Amino acid sequence: MHGEADVHPIRRGPARPTPPESAGHDRRDVWEVVKFLREIDERGPSALSAAAEVFALDANRIASAVNYYGDYRAEIDAADEVSERAEQAWRIQQRLIA
Repeated sequence: MHGEADVHPIRRGPARPTPPESAGHDRRDVWEVVKFLREIDERGPSALSAAAEVFALDANRIASAVNYYGDYRAEIDAADEVSERAEQAWRIQQRLIA
């Protein structure tokens, strides 16, 4: 029997699921990949290629992030909402002390 990591080579970060690190590249959050894919016009393999180029990751890793999102959509979307609220609060704080 395979564990979750065998099916989805995605590593969980402190706040949300994240794709695996690749030698010489930063770890990218699954939600960042999903957000990017939602915002571009390309679809299918062209979208995976575009994301791979932007995030400097192999297209297979981008596909893994997409597959993981498909399996854990609610959890990832909830983490994204929390992250966006935290960023909004930080921006408000920065304006108050600027």
